[in-house]
Amino acid sequence: MRGTDGPAPGTREDRVPAEEGPRGALRRLIDPRSLRWRIAAVVTVAACAMAVGIGVLVHRTTVDRSRHISGGYVLRELDIAVDEFRGTRSAPPDPVTGPGYLMGDEVPDRLRELLSGRPADTTVTWYDTESRQGPWMWAARRVDGEVLATNLHMGAEQRSIEALDRHIRYAALATLAVVVPLTLLAAELTLRRLRRVAGTARRIKHGDLDARTLSRRHDEIGEKSSPSTR
Repeated sequence: MRGTDGPAPGTREDRVPAEEGPRGALRRLIDPRSLRWRIAAVVTVAACAMAVGIGVLVHRTTVDRSRHISGGYVLRELDIAVDEFRGTRSAPPDPVTGPGYLMGDEVPDRLRELLSGRPADTTVTWYDTESRQGPWMWAARRVDGEVLATNLHMGAEQRSIEALDRHIRYAALATLAVVVPLTLLAAELTLRRLRRVAGTARRIKHGDLDARTLSRRHDEIGEKSSPSTR
């Protein structure tokens, strides 16, 4: 039986509560306390955290791989330089470019410090990031009392890593541009059902005892609205 103070059937008040009009929809849209924006914020934070984690992992893996490869290269060049220095290499050094190693004052002090106090024939590597010409990978060894060193300029590898970092950032932004709107859309579909249940509850509260919320989905919202469908 319908209460005397409820809206008449078929009227606009019976179909849509007053706060469901355009102004109410606009208020819900811009209200930062809305579940819509809370869900979007949680998804955005989670997506950003995942993107940062993957970006850091890929960056570190790429850097380690690049340094491992370049370290192996300078160590091979150092072995060749030792043979060349001792005169055991079959091919003579290039008369134009000179020997394929550095010695004397050409060897950085950092390499001498790393070799200081270590046994003879100890090989050390060093990644130099202080040079104005860009990063260098170094290898050095003390041979017959003289420090020999070889190096490899890492500028190209550094630029490749910087390009990879930019691409990761672009991919993360593109992912957010897709995920966040889809999250808002999915949240809106759920919130629309909740608003229908809330609107039915308000109509029953105001005396419309015949108000019902039809729900064909057997989920939490359907269970919540089931008392209103009887």
